[in-house]
Amino acid sequence: MYGVMPHMHVLGRSYRAWIERDGGASECAARGEFEFHHQALYMFDEPMRWGSGDRFVTECTWDNTVDSEGQFSLPPQDVPWGEGTNQEMCFIIAYLSKE
Repeated sequence: MYGVMPHMHVLGRSYRAWIERDGGASECAARGEFEFHHQALYMFDEPMRWGSGDRFVTECTWDNTVDSEGQFSLPPQDVPWGEGTNQEMCFIIAYLSKE
């Protein structure tokens, strides 16, 4: 794996991705603060090996409080999954090679 590209919408605040290996060990792929207006591809200094049986796991956090800069409506409301900017989602695209 050569890099990752996290994607959320305006309530997204942080992300984390890791590889769970057989036997319970895990290796962190990426973590960071998320900024909707600066979505980018993050390339690793060194490629990460991803073997048969390994799992790529993603975790995202959002801020749906009154103080959130991404808040569209007050008071805060439940935000459904969706493709619109006023909805939310979380995924991380991993850039891989077939070596």
